Amino acid sequence: MQKEDFYYDKAKKKKYFKEWDSYLVNMTSKHYQELLIKEVQQQVIKKGLDGVFFDTVGNIDDFVPSKQQKAYRAGMVNVLKTLKKQQPKLLIGQNWGFDTLEKATAPYVDFIMWEDFNYTELQQDDWAQQQIKRLERIRQKEHVEVFVVSFKDKQKSEKLAKKHHFKFMYNPKGSYYNEWFDK
Repeated sequence: MQKEDFYYDKAKKKKYFKEWDSYLVNMTSKHYQELLIKEVQQQVIKKGLDGVFFDTVGNIDDFVPSKQQKAYRAGMVNVLKTLKKQQPKLLIGQNWGFDTLEKATAPYVDFIMWEDFNYTELQQDDWAQQQIKRLERIRQKEHVEVFVVSFKDKQKSEKLAKKHHFKFMYNPKGSYYNEWFDK
């Protein structure tokens, strides 16, 4: 990667996420877009896999200043369009980024994942209720499937997911998917 492939804050520091040992990337960087496309070609397409999952797309919504989000979304769309043109049957998913999904990526992704979809918290959260309705609209309009992962409240969370026609998965170990497990 090159210097321009990273996001820099006002103090000219890279945005680092200690929890994941990763940095926020600059989706407006043509070089980074080319690297990402090449990586998908090598690690997914050439291996005969049928889909790719873009984790942390929600970082655009959560960490990029609002005045820069449109350009970052355009960079993400460029990557998705290129991949869909090269491999029309490639399944593409994104993690979070509900604003980005609605404003930019929905025509190019097959599914979105909502981690930490837990009944108890969702029932008391107006923002979450708005997002459920939003995702239902996007699913109907753009045919984007909604996958939800719950880490607690299994039965109630599953019932809520099914009520909204979301695909449900339960993982009591949290958002670390390093082990295969049975449903």
